[in-house]
Amino acid sequence: MKLVLGIVFTFLSVFAIGQTDSDFENKLNQIYAPGRVDRIVNDAQMNAYFKKVVYHSYKLEQVDAQKLSHGNFPVLASIEKREPSTKTLVEITPDAMAQEILDGSFNILLLNLDRDLNESVTYRLGNTNYLFTLYSHKAIAKK
Repeated sequence: MKLVLGIVFTFLSVFAIGQTDSDFENKLNQIYAPGRVDRIVNDAQMNAYFKKVVYHSYKLEQVDAQKLSHGNFPVLASIEKREPSTKTLVEITPDAMAQEILDGSFNILLLNLDRDLNESVTYRLGNTNYLFTLYSHKAIAKK
């Protein structure tokens, strides 16, 4: 029985890792040319850095109205992101961005928002109860 559970666990672990790598490559392919994607995927340092950027360079937090009233957060009323199929900038609503993050389809590489070198910035997404934190380059490097 332990052997069967071990085999099933190993299979599921390998499958989950494969899914993550596939998702990562898909997100890279939405913004970069295939040659650049190959270099990123095959270079250990670049791969690790871009995985940090894609998966750990932002945070979405749903908060209560009291926290929003006590904070002085800049508001992202409209958000621009690059449309992968046309390579043009399109505007999305704060609700749509929050939904993309929640369902896992969000790609930070497509977002048209400047990231500060030293300071992470927390924004309120429109008139929602969501706070979006964009980590600074230094914060990403420390992760």
